[in-house]
Amino acid sequence: MGLFYPKVPRLELIDYADAAYLSDPRHGYLFTSGDATISWRSVKQTITATSSNHAELLALNEASRE
Repeated sequence: MGLFYPKVPRLELIDYADAAYLSDPRHGYLFTSGDATISWRSVKQTITATSSNHAELLALNEASRE
């Protein structure tokens, strides 16, 4: 297992962040580059979100700190 670097690399960094409200008190993010995962995290929320929008903003905040 490892990173794969193609001859013609795609140098874009892609970030995915997600959170759920009430149904699952966890949020997480995933960073990919060149079709390879370079960073990911899933954690229990430390703050109580007041809405699904608030939960998504908390997940985006964690991802932006990465």
